[in-house]
Amino acid sequence: MKKLLTVVLAIIVMLSLCACFEKPLPQEDEIRGTISELEYVNEYIGLKFTKPAEWNYVTGDELDELTGLTNNALSESGISDTISSDQIDMFAMDPETLNSVFLGTTIVGYDITDEDLDEAIKTIKEQIAEMGSSVDLEYTFSDETTVTIGDVEFRKITAKVSYDWLSFTQGSYLGIKDGVAVNITISIYDDSDIRGIEAMFSNIG
Repeated sequence: MKKLLTVVLAIIVMLSLCACFEKPLPQEDEIRGTISELEYVNEYIGLKFTKPAEWNYVTGDELDELTGLTNNALSESGISDTISSDQIDMFAMDPETLNSVFLGTTIVGYDITDEDLDEAIKTIKEQIAEMGSSVDLEYTFSDETTVTIGDVEFRKITAKVSYDWLSFTQGSYLGIKDGVAVNITISIYDDSDIRGIEAMFSNIG
């Protein structure tokens, strides 16, 4: 199960990089959020995530360990790409169900058109299919929808994922806020409603 989690995390993080479009500017401290006991707050994108008390934020050494395991799993699967904990702005997980939320931010540095977003969504789907097949993950996509989380409008891709005896739901969200591409991925391993986890986000105000 831990290997599955690390491979899924690798796919999530790499998909967030697909949102860079072209020639992204270097990351800046101002687009990074802060984490307290229950809340992740990102002032720049105006978004807050409040976790349930039983969930954990994965940070520090634990996050470094998880990304190390992820890179090992990728290497064993024949994938040469690697990730670092710096690419993850927020990662929260329920240790009992393994339901999780990932958030990453990338400065894109120019006006994004609907055509750019369409191309990014297409790339994300292609990367999911390619990387998933390399580690025996089978993705079945639902239709793309648009949702508002906090006050950010996101393109949402939902997929049913099968791995050996296990199946789970994964929602990938791509939005733009003040020149920053925001990627959220929600993974659900039980019968929870993905909209309930979306509701853990709110705008800052």
